[in-house]
Amino acid sequence: MGACGCCTSQIAACILYIVNSLLITVGILLGIVGCLLHFGGSAIYQLFSGLLSSLASSNVGGSNVQLSIADVQKILGSWSTIVSYAGIVLLGIGAFILASSILGCVGACCKLKVVLIVYVVLVLALTLALLGFVIGYLLFKQDMRSIGAKEMKRLITEQYQGSQSSSQNDFSKVLDIIQGRLECCGIDNFTDFYSASQWNRTYYLSSESRYVTLVAPLSCCQLSMTTFEPVDKNCTYNPTPSNSNYMKSCYGKLWDILTTYANVVMTGMAITAAITGCIAALAIIMLCYHIKNDVTPI
Repeated sequence: MGACGCCTSQIAACILYIVNSLLITVGILLGIVGCLLHFGGSAIYQLFSGLLSSLASSNVGGSNVQLSIADVQKILGSWSTIVSYAGIVLLGIGAFILASSILGCVGACCKLKVVLIVYVVLVLALTLALLGFVIGYLLFKQDMRSIGAKEMKRLITEQYQGSQSSSQNDFSKVLDIIQGRLECCGIDNFTDFYSASQWNRTYYLSSESRYVTLVAPLSCCQLSMTTFEPVDKNCTYNPTPSNSNYMKSCYGKLWDILTTYANVVMTGMAITAAITGCIAALAIIMLCYHIKNDVTPI
């Protein structure tokens, strides 16, 4: 039994050393990325703004709905600050992984009880934190969806101006581009725009010399993929399923895209939690063996 326990402890020590050696590299890489985001955030912000500007500059619904780099930066607003904070978080995570991995390597090589105890506590804390994130996401995902939809409806009510506005604000530009690109209309459907206080729904129809009341924004129309102009000019005041996307939810499509990426992240966190749990188990095996046999006094 003693020989078996010693063998098990040695195998656990070898695996622990190899895994933590790899994690040291991961910690260093995360630290480097964190430093780049935090200290080089301005350059990344400019690059990201330029990329979004090039993607968003297009003719949607026959209207000039283009975003300059300045427009994108206004829309992103505090995102540069968020990127900086994200850099700090990644730097902290990298430092945590690096420190705990060094402890794991030292504990595995030198078989120091105190170091192994500290290492086990750190790894178990990380495992519980990761599981907490995953469980919290699963429990509150629908609440987050509802909060997001409510906020988007508030923005439509308070800020949406329509593509016919001569001084269209940033939110209106972004929403028109989203609706044109995703072929959708509003958070749930076109009725969300009935509460838009800044949208002038009265439109002069020059071809018939009369005023009409717009039912849905121009960007809700079905657009030609070559010219990005409406397939039917009547789509804004007489929308039908054949000429408009007026009944298709934008928020549902955006949420599906968001949850696809979020699910990947959460799956990664769950797998990481399982791995860290296994690492903690290996350390506990070593620790139990050394405490039981009093191999090391420290």
